[in-house]
Amino acid sequence: MSSQINVKSGLFWNAINSFGRLGLSFLATVFLSRILTPSDFGTYGILLIFITISELIADSGMGGYIVKQKNVDSLDYDTLFVYNFVVSVVLYIILFISAPLIASFYEDKSLILGARLCGIVVIIQSISIISTARLLKDLSFKILAIISIVSGLVGLVAALLWGYFIGGYFALILQSIVSVSLNSFGVIWVTKTIPHIRFDFQRFKKQFSFGINLMGSTILQSVTNNLSNNIIAKIFNLNLAGIYVQSAKLQNIPTSLTQSILDKTFFPVFSKLNSDIREFNNQAIQMSRMAYAICFPLMSLIICLACPIILIVLGQQWIECIKTFQLLMFASFPLLIKIVNRNFLKALGFTRDIFLSDFYPFIILLICMGISIYLRNYYILVLSFVISNIASAAFSIYYISKRCKLSVVKLISDILTFCPVILTAVISVLFGSNGLIFSIIISLAFIIYFVTYYIIGVPEYNIITQQIRRILHKIRFKWENFFV
Repeated sequence: MSSQINVKSGLFWNAINSFGRLGLSFLATVFLSRILTPSDFGTYGILLIFITISELIADSGMGGYIVKQKNVDSLDYDTLFVYNFVVSVVLYIILFISAPLIASFYEDKSLILGARLCGIVVIIQSISIISTARLLKDLSFKILAIISIVSGLVGLVAALLWGYFIGGYFALILQSIVSVSLNSFGVIWVTKTIPHIRFDFQRFKKQFSFGINLMGSTILQSVTNNLSNNIIAKIFNLNLAGIYVQSAKLQNIPTSLTQSILDKTFFPVFSKLNSDIREFNNQAIQMSRMAYAICFPLMSLIICLACPIILIVLGQQWIECIKTFQLLMFASFPLLIKIVNRNFLKALGFTRDIFLSDFYPFIILLICMGISIYLRNYYILVLSFVISNIASAAFSIYYISKRCKLSVVKLISDILTFCPVILTAVISVLFGSNGLIFSIIISLAFIIYFVTYYIIGVPEYNIITQQIRRILHKIRFKWENFFV
């Protein structure tokens, strides 16, 4: 019972956190798209890969070791801090020195200052790593949510003011620096954590052995997410790179929302269940099916409504984003499967499996990208992500079945149970239009899907229906009492 309470509480507050950040990201996309140019987003996208990889190398996934272990002391935290801070400083120095080379390669002198400013984020984040680990270990999701939303809001305001009065992609850099700074100092202030300059090599070895595979996996994901923009900027043009960045940013809103909720909830909670594999498996199956039941229809609906979403959020000038956005959204289905299985493997400590489930698909991605570059075909490059994510999901299913002693057939059947709704998205992309009749047909298709699954007794939709009824009943009860 306590594990179910932890999961529900974690899902609730991490959902609040993620939806809050989603709302801020949505607002940033809406307003900044109207005051910045596609070239601004393309230029900022060039820097993201360097900054993101630097952040991942500095963290090295070692914070997860602290969260997973049942018994840790101050020396474990201090060892993590010293490593993270020293590596962050070294990486920033490297980035500072190499900034002219980056600018020369892309023939844009503004990247010199841009890279040097962006790199500051790496050092700022290193200061708060142990405070964040403490809050995650204590399952203090509420505190993390409040700090994250407030810092994100201030960062957005700073970016809007800069973009409106000054302009240029430095507005995006300022947003990152402000939000990360406030978030870092917020968690430090709450935890009152003052690290000491102590380092234990034996403890470092344990932390590093756990984190190295996670770091490798996350670096591969980061390179995967950011490499295309750099290739597009170099092979095609900055305008097309800006279209890709905005499409990827929109696609990243629902996927990062889902990943944030699951990562921040599943890993710390399931880490406490890893001593009882039977209970672990039961909870894992229930939670994964519920994730598919909720997310697959939502992702399909987003694909169907791609055109109005682009027009409302970005405006008419971004109409070329529609096809790219739809293709990237199809990659979200296998990505969700990988995210779910990744958290279970991480909670069990099998980080090498996580790395391998990303490494082999990364090779496939590079091959597909090479073909797209050879053919000079932009859409083949975008489709490479769909193919890579499908491969990654397949590997993650294999490894989770191996470690949890679960049938591959059972795992795949749980996924296929919720896949028919994806056909609606496929049909809408191939044959649909964007008129009133199309919207009515799509709405009817989704209603038929839910009704059919409810009638045949798919337990997840019965649970969802019961929860909705309870919420409506509470609202009705409070509303009636209000007028008594």
